[in-house]
Amino acid sequence: ETPMTSHRAYFRQNLDRAAVFEGGSPNGQLRHNDHFHPRHPCEQYARWREYAFTVDDYNVPLLVTTYAGQFLLSVNGVPRTLVPRWNNDSGQYIGTGQYSFCWHPEEVIDGVLKVRVGNRCIGVQGGNPRINLPSSIYSVWSGNIRVLNLPHRNTFGSVDPILASSYHVEHSFGEALVLMNTVSDHLCGSLVRDGRYHGILGNLASGEQVYYAGNI
Repeated sequence: ETPMTSHRAYFRQNLDRAAVFEGGSPNGQLRHNDHFHPRHPCEQYARWREYAFTVDDYNVPLLVTTYAGQFLLSVNGVPRTLVPRWNNDSGQYIGTGQYSFCWHPEEVIDGVLKVRVGNRCIGVQGGNPRINLPSSIYSVWSGNIRVLNLPHRNTFGSVDPILASSYHVEHSFGEALVLMNTVSDHLCGSLVRDGRYHGILGNLASGEQVYYAGNI
């Protein structure tokens, strides 16, 4: 657990979510905030997630393509995971192409995941999948994915999901792994401390994969 300290010092040091839109805006009307931003991915208590999609992906285009006999799921040009099946809750094949998330993805492994197909909002079989990106994928997309080597999973702490009710149905959000010790990796020094930590994939020594979760 995070050690006790003064409230103000804790807030300044440990704020994990940006107080304003962290990336600014393309037209320059919203200036990037250099004071409030997520913790550096290599620092102690940085948070990482094992599931592919987050609530921030709601209404964002999802591209589904085939790759080596499986299905590659990508958001904004960045591969999120590779899955063996792409079926709806009834087991029917959904098909490749571009979709959008019509419901906030539940932020736990196998959590509720729904996409819009035509004018219907359908559930995806298996829910929110684990991150599974072989090196043959992230090496090709090296411009969009940066890779860190992280310690064994059993050295991480954890953040339990929060239950939130929507339309009288409870969903879980915010599950995460917590880095308990600062890590040293060749990529760490190249990550500028400005909160723009997008597309950072972690390879755990125990074999699992995680994406940096600066939004949690």
